[in-house]
Amino acid sequence: MSWDEAGEWAKGLEIDGSGWRIPTSKELETLYQEGKGKRNMTPLLETAAWWVWSAEPDDSVSSSLFDFSRGTKDWHSRTPRAYAVRTRK
Repeated sequence: MSWDEAGEWAKGLEIDGSGWRIPTSKELETLYQEGKGKRNMTPLLETAAWWVWSAEPDDSVSSSLFDFSRGTKDWHSRTPRAYAVRTRK
């Protein structure tokens, strides 16, 4: 899904209430655990890609993502996966 689609998907979630959003790069960085699971993260979060969208847009063709293969923030126009988070109440 595109970065815009990922944002809309997260906003539309109604699991345990509303308030979902795409995580920031810093939030994704906290999930990075080198050598853990299949993608350097807890096995509780399953994904088929190394790249996950983060909340920071760049321009109309690329946005910020977190690269779980290297544990770094990057800008890319490929189609990564998306996670949704929300602020604890």
